[in-house]
Amino acid sequence: MPRETPRADGPNPPDPGKQLLRRRAEAAFHTQESAAGAHGAPPSLQAIQTALHDLGVHQIELEMQNEELRRTQHELEASRAQYFDLYDLAPVGYCTLSPSGLIEQANLTLATLLDVARAALIEQRISTFIFREDQDVFYLLRQRLLATERRQTVDLRLARSDGSPLWANLAATLTPAGDGPRNIRLVLSDIAAQRLADEHLRVSHVALKAVSEGVLITGPDARIIFVNHAFTAMNGYAEEDFIGRNCNLLQGPLTDPATVAAIRRALDERTEFRGEILNYRKDGSTFWSELTISPVIDAQGQLTHFVGISRDVTARKMAEQQLVLAREMAESASRAKSAFLANMSHELRTPLNAIIGMSEILSLDPDGPDAGECIETIHENGDALLALISSILDLSKIEAGRLVLENIPLNLADCLRSAVQSLSAAAEKKQLRLDFSIDPGLPATLTGDPNRLRQILLNLLSNAVKFTDHGEIHLSATRGETAPGEPERLRISVQDTGIGIEAEEIPKLFHNFSQVDASQTRRFGGSGLGLAVDRRLVELMGGRIWVDSVPGEGSTFSFEIPLRPCAEPPPERPPSTPTADATLAKRCPLRILVAEDNHVNQRLISLELRRLGYAPDFADNGAEVLEHLEHEPCDLILMDVQMPVMDGLAAAEEVCRRHPAPGRPEMVAVTAHAFADDRARCLAAGMQDYLSKPLRLTKLAGAIEAAYERHRNP
Repeated sequence: MPRETPRADGPNPPDPGKQLLRRRAEAAFHTQESAAGAHGAPPSLQAIQTALHDLGVHQIELEMQNEELRRTQHELEASRAQYFDLYDLAPVGYCTLSPSGLIEQANLTLATLLDVARAALIEQRISTFIFREDQDVFYLLRQRLLATERRQTVDLRLARSDGSPLWANLAATLTPAGDGPRNIRLVLSDIAAQRLADEHLRVSHVALKAVSEGVLITGPDARIIFVNHAFTAMNGYAEEDFIGRNCNLLQGPLTDPATVAAIRRALDERTEFRGEILNYRKDGSTFWSELTISPVIDAQGQLTHFVGISRDVTARKMAEQQLVLAREMAESASRAKSAFLANMSHELRTPLNAIIGMSEILSLDPDGPDAGECIETIHENGDALLALISSILDLSKIEAGRLVLENIPLNLADCLRSAVQSLSAAAEKKQLRLDFSIDPGLPATLTGDPNRLRQILLNLLSNAVKFTDHGEIHLSATRGETAPGEPERLRISVQDTGIGIEAEEIPKLFHNFSQVDASQTRRFGGSGLGLAVDRRLVELMGGRIWVDSVPGEGSTFSFEIPLRPCAEPPPERPPSTPTADATLAKRCPLRILVAEDNHVNQRLISLELRRLGYAPDFADNGAEVLEHLEHEPCDLILMDVQMPVMDGLAAAEEVCRRHPAPGRPEMVAVTAHAFADDRARCLAAGMQDYLSKPLRLTKLAGAIEAAYERHRNP
């Protein structure tokens, strides 16, 4: 760049225009003189006047030109001063390099960027002010510039006077071609703030990519410009599937239109949206998304972007739905239990009413003509009450996981025949035909639990008799239908010609605390527990139970269980029921001690034992049993389990400790604890047998007879 020419001090120099005018006038005058001399005559006055006129015009022209030159020179000087101001105060640094790389010119901005005086830059190599690690970068840029003669740019670090780096963008061009070597012009822009912003943006981008929640960013037109990995992982799409599109590709048939409308309304109104929406993954599966969409407004109030945060809340929604379902089921179960308890109250009070009422009549006239009927009614209702309590206990044991099935040989024909015989009297009373059949191809002996199988059959047959007014009831056993390779199954069906069941009522049949409608319950009675117990027993056996029914025509209840043939013969049938009279004491003479804390039960068992010919002794608890044995020998102890001071289990263990076999008294548990593990605990304590209350005289006689045999043959 040309240097500024110093201005001269002192008086103004002679005007060159006036000097030129004077020279031209003198030349014209001398010319005229020469011409006149040649003609031998002096110039005329007119000629002299014309010459003076021309000289005056020329003088004025020259003065006007001189004024124009002065004005132009002044404007040029002002422009040069303005140029130097712009050059020095430009927002970027400028410098010119010689072909050898020395700085020939530099503006104040470059000196400020490098934190040095401008004079300190002149005649210095530019590499002096470039960070050492980036000098190769500048060298390569210079080589490209000289080779291509086209503008080159690069980002590099300048070295300040204190040694600190300054990121700058450097643009290099060559000066116009001339006779000599071409200089290099450099423009250096401070990009430290831009680099910092870029770094922050990069870190933010990495952070957005790494966060666990899905993030998407759209332009003001709601078209996606960015999605992070968590967002694509959530829905199965790739990043390129979203760029340039909106989120409607995640919507499907089950997406709530009202939610979609709310999102669109928020976008149109530039307001925040918070809510949940059902979206679709790329594979077509659905997931619940908790979505927050926020508008981004710049300083001028213009919408620039929307930012969406998405979180997969499918697990929470499923848990909420399951909770709602569980609450509904609990409320339904609560209603069913309430209805069950109301019905159970009725079922308990009905036999109790008969027992108490008939007992009262019998007490008023024990020898009256209705005494036999009263006793029979008491027995029947006592049995009904016991069956109801047994059903409740069975269901409780099953739900507690305390019911254990036996796996012993059983005769299928005997089970079916026994069940039919038990209900034959009730069927005959209603003039119903009751029979059974067995597929001859079935094995005669199976492995299973004969008592529980008989319990299921009795309940199904009892229901069939109850709900059938005319016609027949048929019990059948056949092979179940199985696919090739599957284990064989036994199917047992009870078919009746009763009232049938409406289709909408069938799902209620096998559930706890559920019954068919109340009108039938009032007509036919029943607690509604039997089929629930049957279902659980069949499931414990590894099978299933169902019903086919036509209202007004009848029902067929069927269940299938694994068919497990057994090569062993079933155990022999128990001996005939012992005679429950006074002859038992003569046939089985035993000294009996009864351990029972309840005086009513003491009175009852005393009457039963005296009926059998025995005169028992009594103890109120286990401690009295031990004391009695110290002074009085006995052959059989009928031991209650739950007693004060010392219970029956502790007493049995102490008897075994103090009185070694042989010679130890036989011990039989007589208790209201009726679970299978209760029996096991009694036997483990040293007792030899187990009787559950209520105590039947025949069962008591059988236990005494068995104890006598063990006592006689230790």
